[in-house]
Amino acid sequence: MTVTLFGVISVIVLNHVADGLSVRLVNGSRPSEGRLEVFYNNTWGTVCGDDFNNFAATVVCRMLGYNRNLGKAAVKYSATYGQGTGPKWLDDVRCNGSESSLFNCHANWGTHNCGHSKDVGVDCSFNIRLVNGSKPSQGRLEVFDNNTWGTVCDDGFNSSAAEVVCRMLGFTGNLITAAAKNATTYGQGTGLILLDDVRCDGTESSLSYCQANWGKHNCWNLEEVGVDCSFNIRLVNGSKPNQGRLEVFYNNTWGTVCDDGFNSSAATVVCRMLIFPGNLTTAAAKNRATYGQGTGPILLDDVRCDGTESSLSYCQANWGTHNCGHSEIVGVDCSLNIRLVNGSRPSEGRLEVFYNNAWGTVCDDDFDTLAATVVCRMLGFTGFPKPSMEPLMDRVPVPILLDDVRCDGDEWSLSYCQTNKWGEHNCNHAKDVGVDCGLDIRLVNGSRFNRGRLEVFYNNTWGTVCDDDFNILAAKVVCRLLGFTGIQPAVLKSAAFGRGPGPIWLDEVRCNGSETSLSNCQANNWGVNDCDHNEDVGVNCDCPLGSYSLNCTKQCHCRVGPCDIVTGACGNRGCKEGWRGISCNDKCGGVLTDPIGFITSPNFPSDYNNNERCTWVINAPEGSRIHLNFTDFVMESHDLCRNDYLELFNGPNASSLSIGKYCGTAPPVGFKSQSNSVCIFFFTDSVTIARGFYLTYKFSVQDCPLGSYSVNCSQQCRCHVGPCDSVTGVCENGVCEDGWKGIACNEKASISQAPDVQSTASSTTHSSTFLYIGIGLGVVVLVVITVAVFVSITKK
Repeated sequence: MTVTLFGVISVIVLNHVADGLSVRLVNGSRPSEGRLEVFYNNTWGTVCGDDFNNFAATVVCRMLGYNRNLGKAAVKYSATYGQGTGPKWLDDVRCNGSESSLFNCHANWGTHNCGHSKDVGVDCSFNIRLVNGSKPSQGRLEVFDNNTWGTVCDDGFNSSAAEVVCRMLGFTGNLITAAAKNATTYGQGTGLILLDDVRCDGTESSLSYCQANWGKHNCWNLEEVGVDCSFNIRLVNGSKPNQGRLEVFYNNTWGTVCDDGFNSSAATVVCRMLIFPGNLTTAAAKNRATYGQGTGPILLDDVRCDGTESSLSYCQANWGTHNCGHSEIVGVDCSLNIRLVNGSRPSEGRLEVFYNNAWGTVCDDDFDTLAATVVCRMLGFTGFPKPSMEPLMDRVPVPILLDDVRCDGDEWSLSYCQTNKWGEHNCNHAKDVGVDCGLDIRLVNGSRFNRGRLEVFYNNTWGTVCDDDFNILAAKVVCRLLGFTGIQPAVLKSAAFGRGPGPIWLDEVRCNGSETSLSNCQANNWGVNDCDHNEDVGVNCDCPLGSYSLNCTKQCHCRVGPCDIVTGACGNRGCKEGWRGISCNDKCGGVLTDPIGFITSPNFPSDYNNNERCTWVINAPEGSRIHLNFTDFVMESHDLCRNDYLELFNGPNASSLSIGKYCGTAPPVGFKSQSNSVCIFFFTDSVTIARGFYLTYKFSVQDCPLGSYSVNCSQQCRCHVGPCDSVTGVCENGVCEDGWKGIACNEKASISQAPDVQSTASSTTHSSTFLYIGIGLGVVVLVVITVAVFVSITKK
């Protein structure tokens, strides 16, 4: 017998020479079936199906070596295995079934009245099937005879016979766990009982080589046998169905698997066998009895897979022999791989799923907060806040993998939600869904951006947090959320930063300090509290300046080294990581008081870092103003500037009036402050980097000199409204600018005084040149005079 492969199409060939006659079966799905061909005159040719019956097929199977205890040859007519291309050598073949070769049968050699559409085929297989099981590898055993399916009696049928059945059906591997099942397992058949008393030693390639009674039995349908060829496994003792201690079933007993050699490749095979919905897993092996020690036998050890196997049965392993204890029992975690990207923090972003070795997005059709709840649960963002669905975070050229996702909210994975098939959608990337699992918080009303009253965002409204039970551990979580790490925060109670105007959302917040979000802390339900706004809690994430008390009861936590026990001064070993400046009190920022200078983003002109939080405060002398001018500006673009941005405040801190939030490549328009302080806040997320910015600043001194300026007006009159006269250089004596008063507009007005109201407080003599402009009834009269005037100026 030889097996030959022709071209790219696998053609299984069985060739036999008997009494000078060579035969073969070609084009079948297995060696024991195919189109019958004979070899003559150095050429293969076909056989016509006229008169060719099962007796002739039996002779062919005998010639090919299929002379077994249970031989069931079958003829196949009408070119079942395809039409041949060579000559038609035989026609009208007639055998009685006992011949050793077709050479001994009656036939017409080389003469025929057939076309290739009548080329005959032969099936020498012992055809079996498993029916009524929950999967293809299990069910009631049936065999095929005389064009009819029949059942097998369970008398004598054991696991050795079951192994032969599994081998015939292709369920093979290094670990065979075939099991015989009685009739109640897969139901009773309706046909004849064709086999009884089947006895195999387990090594046979087919039931045809086993001992059995064919067509004779003493059974009822209640005794019909079933076979399970599955490698049965389960995960137990996990917190959800896709994780737990791995157990396998053998000899009617569940046992465990040792973790020696068991890695993520083997875990991938396990997850594939368990067919979790969605079939997207990031399988992980868990060693050292992560999910508890089992109580049964240790059935497998030294399991080694390459990850492509369809079953553990195809992996290398020791079956029943091991050198492990139950403390080395392996567990497996099969997870659906999802992520949130492009958000400003880990708990928010565009939702992406992993499929076919690629990340893709999810369409927002039908995706609601119930589905968002499932996503947040999968990612471990659990606790009292309710997750909210957000619109598109960014658009990227990746596939859209899921659409029409519908969840009821209590699923532990998106795998169990309703959805279209992978890749089926009617969306574009403008509809990519995002999810926000985080708790939005902010600090307001403080003198700096890193201190203030704590507020949380819920139900589209900012509200406060009651100070009951709120301690330094909760403050650590708050500061960590806001990007302030490596500090010792402070809790300020009793509305230290003022009473909030909105609802009190949270009360009795309890954290252990390690949480990544307040959502993972314990707290009352939203809005449930016994507080008023006098108990609004505040948090200070700042690093205090200067020295502490002489006895060092407070440590300097922004510098390296303790404070000096004599002077109380901060340690002088340099700033701790993340802090900068002479006083180590700023994170990539600082307080600037020079009248002219510049500010750049960190590393400029190289790209800035991820996760930067920088604050600069420019303080000018009282009565002065600050001019800003941007000469370079390149940051990540976003419609709402939610990722990387620069925000300007007209005042000394982030609670001052916001001038604007900027990102992209369009620089902010240069402006002049309305006070003597400007706050600049620079924020970057964990994803994209860019060149950043370069700005210059300068002060405008508000002291208004007396009299006139130079004749050519090289200096402008900064305290009067209007320019100086280009000929005489005389200052306009019209209306004073805000904050100034007097005839010369050189006297500073107090906050409570109107600059244009006079009182009887003092007298001053001035020698001035005035430019009078009179406007009335549409006639403008310009009079220029020089006088020495004694003026009585009264102040309110």
